[in-house]
Amino acid sequence: MSYILRISLKGSYHVIGRNSGHEDPYYYSMPSFERLSNGDWTVCARQVRTLTDPKGRIKAKRSSDKGKTWIDMTAPTCHDETEFPQNGHLMCHITEIRPNELIAVYVMIYTDEGSPLFHPVTDGMQEACVRITHSHDNGETWEKPKDIDYRIDDLLIPGKPLKLPDGSMGIPCETHDIWDRGYKQPVTAKFVRSINGGSTFDEGFDIASHPYLLYGDARPMHYEDKIWMYFWTYNTRDKKDENVHRAFSDDFGRSWSVPEPVGLSTQITSPALIKDDVIMAVTQDRFSGSPGIKAMLSYDGGIDFDRSSACMIFKAASVPDGQNPFAQFEQFKFGYSTVTAIKGNSFAVCYWHDNGMSTSVSVSIVEIV
Repeated sequence: MSYILRISLKGSYHVIGRNSGHEDPYYYSMPSFERLSNGDWTVCARQVRTLTDPKGRIKAKRSSDKGKTWIDMTAPTCHDETEFPQNGHLMCHITEIRPNELIAVYVMIYTDEGSPLFHPVTDGMQEACVRITHSHDNGETWEKPKDIDYRIDDLLIPGKPLKLPDGSMGIPCETHDIWDRGYKQPVTAKFVRSINGGSTFDEGFDIASHPYLLYGDARPMHYEDKIWMYFWTYNTRDKKDENVHRAFSDDFGRSWSVPEPVGLSTQITSPALIKDDVIMAVTQDRFSGSPGIKAMLSYDGGIDFDRSSACMIFKAASVPDGQNPFAQFEQFKFGYSTVTAIKGNSFAVCYWHDNGMSTSVSVSIVEIV
């Protein structure tokens, strides 16, 4: 190792939910961040009465001053929330296709308000569909949404759409049982592609498949002319986390390497290339003696991570009493973190977190020095 770098926390900005001294009856979770080419930042988050409430709505915010102030923007789910008010929503991701043109993908839940969102025993969820919509005015208005073209007999839960160097787009997806019906296919991570600029997503390719390992919450990185995908890896049989795994594609998502474990036993891990073989990972450490959202560095391309480099972004006050997120989700104090390059060696980390009364969404800025 020829050099040592340091991660510095430069500041945090409250985006959605209760701030100090203000009550808010809602919980906010599962945020998604996008930096637009005009310099604006956007965040979408799920708004619910409890963390496991299936009747979620989507709250969207925009900042034009690098996170200092935030204003409401039109949620991509606006048409469905009007037309199907009985349904809820899980998460919503926005990606800029080109200046002024955005695509959003989200989950609409065919809501049973008498049951929690997740089955407490299986890794099943209430029945849902994946929807896409486009905006041609930077999110001021949104087209009528439609179901995604690619479908399977199990639930697809999408991540953030990616623009790929060959002009195609792809959405990493995890699969879930529909409540307690049992899987129709093996537990599979999918990559759903579009070859027409996001108009239709109709090509589906397996990233990883296993009888009982759930490869979920995919977080991508471009490195060595490949797409690398990092996964929270959950053992549905033993109800515990395995080490984070990763897989790569060198043909724009059509085929993938066999997933390999990396030296992290945390949950969602979001990678970012710094330079050469230096990778920063933002991780969710739920079960150590010092739980929280942390950033740390790898000097070998993202396999082993230097824990002495860890920078605490959000520190939690307690540890859940079990690793099954479908049963213990109400005990979680933070989650769904992402990392986005901002400028030079500065990165925006978006996440939800406990605020003492409910949960909020914040964006923190870290810098590599």
